Amino acid sequence: MKTRYIDPEVVRELLHYDPDTGTFTWRERPLEKFKEEVHWKRWNSRFKGKKAGCIATFATGYQAIYIRIGKNAHYAHRLAWVYMTGDQPPKIVDHINRDATDNRWGNIRSGENNNCRNRSMYVTNTSGVNGVTWSNTRKKWVAQSKTIENGRHKAIYLGGYEEMEDAIAARRRWERENGYAPDHGRDLAPYHVRKGVRHV
Repeated sequence: MKTRYIDPEVVRELLHYDPDTGTFTWRERPLEKFKEEVHWKRWNSRFKGKKAGCIATFATGYQAIYIRIGKNAHYAHRLAWVYMTGDQPPKIVDHINRDATDNRWGNIRSGENNNCRNRSMYVTNTSGVNGVTWSNTRKKWVAQSKTIENGRHKAIYLGGYEEMEDAIAARRRWERENGYAPDHGRDLAPYHVRKGVRHV
């Protein structure tokens, strides 16, 4: 989803955010926002006080809540940042418990210095360990990782191994040396279910 400027005043005017639950609800909209009174009544009857947003599920199994404001869709965790701070969110907003549908304020932090070091395992992972895959070309277990330099992803090759355990050890050693969360990639995040979009 494209990152766009988020106007704090517009967010607070249209939405209410509960920092304890992480839930956004639609505020009542004034008559002057509508061309006709019938549309004003219809909108408030349908949406006022109701939960805002939908859950999008991506091919990796990653899920996140997004909310459409006008023509633009924004991730709810980015809206929460703007709502609470009045500032534009950092490029990466991290969820401490790795559940990107849990937008409680206490679960949100800047992830710009973490380089996604708090990620759960992708649902497409087949080896059971992040960054460890079987190479049909090399006929070895390959340990690898990625980092972010100047806003770009850079692949890091950690070696090819006859035994999967050795590849895992190389990957774990690299994680420790680079400040990854202890449970990075240890299991699937709780939202890993299926592709599609559903309302929250």
